[in-house]
Amino acid sequence: MNSRLNSPISRRAVIRGLAAGVAGAAAAGPLWTRFVRAAPAKQTITRIRYYETLTALKPMINQSMHIVTVETDGGLMGIGEGGSKELIEQCAKLIIGQDPARIESLWQLMYRGLFYPAGREKLHAIGAIDLALWDIKGKALGAPVYDCLLYTSPSPRD
Repeated sequence: MNSRLNSPISRRAVIRGLAAGVAGAAAAGPLWTRFVRAAPAKQTITRIRYYETLTALKPMINQSMHIVTVETDGGLMGIGEGGSKELIEQCAKLIIGQDPARIESLWQLMYRGLFYPAGREKLHAIGAIDLALWDIKGKALGAPVYDCLLYTSPSPRD
C-alpha cells in the first residue's frame, strides 16, 4: 500500500495547495474580464423596426407573433419578440440615439420615461426591445447571450 495515502493530512500541505489554487485563479482574472477586454467600440441605436408575422392571423396561446429589430450604427442588429406596434414606437422614441450597451439604464428609461406607469402591455414591449439589446451585446462581444448575462458592470451605475 502507498504510505502517502495512509498518512494524515498536513495543514501546511493543504494551505500550500489552497494558496496555489488562489494564485492561479487570481492570475487568470475574474470571469468577466474577457468581456471587458473585448469591449466593442461605442455604438448608438439608429432604428427600431416592428414586424407582424403571417401567423398573427392565426394566434397561438402564449406565443407572441410580433418581431422587433434594433439596429445600430455599427451594423449590428438584435432581434426580440413581443409588444404592440404603438408601444414599441413609444419606447423607440426614448432610446434611439442611445448606447445599446447600457441595457439596464435603457430599461429603466423605457419603464419610467413616460407619465403613465408601465402595465402588462408596455412591459411586453420593453421585454422585446430588451431581448434585442442583449442580442446586440452578444453579437458585439462574440459570445452567447447566456455568457453576457454573467457579466456585471464594474461600476454600480451605468
